Amino acid sequence: MAEVALLVGERGGRHADEQALVESLRGVAEALPPGSSARVEGLRRGLLSITRALEAFTEAQCVSDLRRGDDGTALDRLAGAITYAARLIAGATRRTGLREGFFPSSSTRGLRKLDAWVERALLEKDEGMGAAATVAAEAVRHDLPPLFAEVVGRVLLRIGRLPRDLSASGEMARVVRAGRQLPLPPWLPPSRTLGGFYVLRPIGTGAGGSVFVARRAEERHEESAETFALKVPAYNGAVAHTLSEEEFLRLFREEAGALLTLPGHKNLAGFVTFDAGAKPKPILVMELVQGPTLERLLDKRAMSMPIALDILDGLAAGLEAMHGAGIGHLDVKPSNVILRYPDDVGTQTRSRKVPNVVPVLVDFGLAGRKVRPGCGSPYYGAPEVWDAAYFGDRTDPRATDVYAFSCLTYEMLTGTTLFGGDALPAIIAAHLIHEEGPESLRWLHKHGQAGALADLLAMGLRRNPRKRLGLSDFRIALGEMGHARLRGLSWPLRN
Repeated sequence: MAEVALLVGERGGRHADEQALVESLRGVAEALPPGSSARVEGLRRGLLSITRALEAFTEAQCVSDLRRGDDGTALDRLAGAITYAARLIAGATRRTGLREGFFPSSSTRGLRKLDAWVERALLEKDEGMGAAATVAAEAVRHDLPPLFAEVVGRVLLRIGRLPRDLSASGEMARVVRAGRQLPLPPWLPPSRTLGGFYVLRPIGTGAGGSVFVARRAEERHEESAETFALKVPAYNGAVAHTLSEEEFLRLFREEAGALLTLPGHKNLAGFVTFDAGAKPKPILVMELVQGPTLERLLDKRAMSMPIALDILDGLAAGLEAMHGAGIGHLDVKPSNVILRYPDDVGTQTRSRKVPNVVPVLVDFGLAGRKVRPGCGSPYYGAPEVWDAAYFGDRTDPRATDVYAFSCLTYEMLTGTTLFGGDALPAIIAAHLIHEEGPESLRWLHKHGQAGALADLLAMGLRRNPRKRLGLSDFRIALGEMGHARLRGLSWPLRN
């Protein structure tokens, strides 16, 4: 919050750095601990949805970039995200007596009017979009707290300054600016050195720990020196419920040691080393893979059926290699997949066609030979992740990966998550109560050309991990199905 307030205070008017403001708002969302409570998880999701919607505006170079897509316009998505967050905030303020109840979103009306002006500007020259952006920015103030509303408002005002298309502005190429750098954590030593590695900058922070870009300490001043992804696993409240810190460190040594047996594979980030005795926290060092995440590609809807199937096959190949060594990744999800591009692929091409992309599974902070507390994520976590007491502590982690991969396969081919709910407890409950997939899978069984996909997913989603299909068999079946039926279908699959 302090970061947001600082940026709002130091930059004003039409020269505000909108991208830095959005990054600071994302930082607030990522600082909220996932799963700590239903309300906190809901707020975290709401803020992340708002920042994702706002990115379309900060990256737009002209009004033409805001054209309607298969899932509506960026303004549609922003309106939905704000309404969701506004309901949560209204509920919290109502409990404190500061607000009587939730009212229809005034920002939705303002954003719809602005959307109409955008559509009009695409058809004919129009001078009224700046005024419409101002009205929308003011409407947002009725639904969000002042600092959040200020960030959204300043980004919306940018729309009014955009040219109709690039030719109108005389620009010949797009320039994507780097986001504002995240702050270093307060526990990092002044030397910025952990276990012989010098921390250059943070990449991100989540429930599983913090990730940094680092160099070997002796090469910290050499610009050409190799950089690595350094992860500091988190001993947080969720883990503390079931493990002492001593047990946590012992398990870290065992699981990190198991990673030494991993074979090199193009779809897996390379493992470098680990140091359980590093002070003040243990570290895990991996190859730093450059590129956008699969989550970002899905958010941008930059997908086709052949691309989705090729990415899934690459990920399955990487998981096969891990499973062959008896190791599960235990946190398979879109944000843990980075897309590595050939060096000669430009930014514009990447966002559209994604040729020859290599999906690389990263973040092995939870990987190992045991399913343990904190494994998995809400939308992809198998039942045994949420109810270890019921399934026992001998669950094969490879079966847990198959479940998560099945969830990811559905999302990759349909553009929507398989499991959902209004709050975290509802999402977790959905994983626990089904037998072979939730109700949201039923429509796919009736799909004329993709019905067999539903049967395959059901075998990977079986509630009992011992009855799930193995990853190799899943990959073979999906590959055969893709070549025979799925590649020729439009993306995303629809009911």
